[in-house]
Amino acid sequence: MRCPYLDCKADIAGGRTRCQKCERQLKICRKCATSNRVFAVHCRECGTPLPDSDADWPMFKQSAQGLGVNRFVITKKFPEIRPEHEENFRLPDRCKSLLVYDNYLFAISQGGEVKVVDISQVPFKELTSFNVGGKVYSVPALNHGSLYIGAEKSLQAYSLGKLFSDTSAVEPRWTVPVNATPIRSLLPVENRLLFTLAYPDRHHEICMISDIETDHPGSPATLHSGSHLSSMAAHFTAKNKKVYFFSANGSEEVELHCIDNITGSDAELVTLPVKKAPSKFRKVIPIAIIGASLFVVFKKDETLCRVDAATGEINALLCKNVQDFVMAGITEPIVNNSKGLFFKRINRQAEFQSGQKIRGNPLVLKDFAVIVGMGDGNVHLYDIRNPEMPAVWDVSDHPTDQITALAASRNILMAGNDKGLVKICRL
Repeated sequence: MRCPYLDCKADIAGGRTRCQKCERQLKICRKCATSNRVFAVHCRECGTPLPDSDADWPMFKQSAQGLGVNRFVITKKFPEIRPEHEENFRLPDRCKSLLVYDNYLFAISQGGEVKVVDISQVPFKELTSFNVGGKVYSVPALNHGSLYIGAEKSLQAYSLGKLFSDTSAVEPRWTVPVNATPIRSLLPVENRLLFTLAYPDRHHEICMISDIETDHPGSPATLHSGSHLSSMAAHFTAKNKKVYFFSANGSEEVELHCIDNITGSDAELVTLPVKKAPSKFRKVIPIAIIGASLFVVFKKDETLCRVDAATGEINALLCKNVQDFVMAGITEPIVNNSKGLFFKRINRQAEFQSGQKIRGNPLVLKDFAVIVGMGDGNVHLYDIRNPEMPAVWDVSDHPTDQITALAASRNILMAGNDKGLVKICRL
C-alpha cells in the first residue's frame, strides 16, 4: 500500500498509523484497511466514514476537556534541550491562536488571517492562507476534518479534505450569522457545535447549531442565558457525551449545569447548586475536567477548586492567587500566579515557584514538560519532575513583545506574539 499523500507515495506496511518516510499521520479504514490522509472524513477506497482522530484540538485548553495537555512528548532530555532549526513567518497583526494537527500548523491572527503551514518539511512549507472577513475573538476548533471559526457576528466552517491535494485548498463549507459579538468559545461535539455569545450589555448565551457536518446546518438555538457564564468542558464516553458549564446571576450563588447525552434526541439540561461556593467564578479563566472532577477558579482569593461533576460539591481547594492553570493530574495543578509559574505537589515532590512572571498560557506535554511564554518575549520549557533548571528559547528580539500563543508537535515547538511573529523550531 502507498502513502495517500501526493508528495510522498512511499510504500507503507498495512495497519501503520504513520508513514515512515514523510512521518504524517494516517487514518486506517476499519472496513477495507486502506490508509487515508489525516483530515479525511470518508475512506478513499470504499467510502466508509472514518473515525475522529485523537489529533483533534490538541492546543491550549481547547480540547473538549479544557486541560491544556498536548499528547506529544519531547524525546530529548533536560537540560540538553536546545532549538536546532528555526524559521518564522508573520501574520498581519496579533497572533490569536496556534492550532497544530499532527504535522500541520494553523496560525490565526486577531484580524482574521489564517495561514496553514506544513511543519514536516525543512524548510517549512506554507500551504495556503485566507481571511475570514472579521476579527476572531475565540480560539478556533479543528474537528473531524473541518476548521470552525467564530468571527464577527458569524460562525464559519471550512473543509480541510483538499488541503493536501494539488490545489492545497481550504474550502468554505458554510457561514451561519449570529446576532452578537464576540463569540467567546467554541465546542464541537460530533455533529453539533456549542458556542458562547457575549452581548454589549454583558448578557451571555450558550447556543448550539446542529448538523454542522452537512452543508446546511441548523439555526442557532439558545441552551442557557445569564450575566455570568463560564466556558464549557466535555466528558466523552462510548455511551454518553456530557457538556458542563457554570453560571451565576446577580447573587453569589453558583450553579453547575450538565447537558446530558448532548448528541442524542433526548438531551437533558441538569442543574445543580454549587454548595459553599466562596464567590462567583472567574469567567475569563477556562474550566477543565478530568473524569468526574471539574476545575474552576473562584473570584475570592482567586481560588482554584475541584468540584464533583455529579453532585456540584466542592471537594478540594487546590491553591490561591490563580491567574491561569493547567492540570498535570487530578491533584497536581500548574498555576500562573503573580510570582510566575507555581508547581504544586508534582510527583509528590516539594512545591516550586519560578519567580518570573509569564505571559503565555501554559502548555503541558503529557506528563513530561511544561511550556510557557515569558514576559520578556521568550519561551521557557520546564521539566515537570525537576523544574528548577528550565530550557530557554529566544523567540523575540524585543523584550517588550508578549507571547500570545503556543503549540507543540513531537519535537517541534511553535510560538506566536502580539506583533504577529510566529516562530517554529525543532528540538
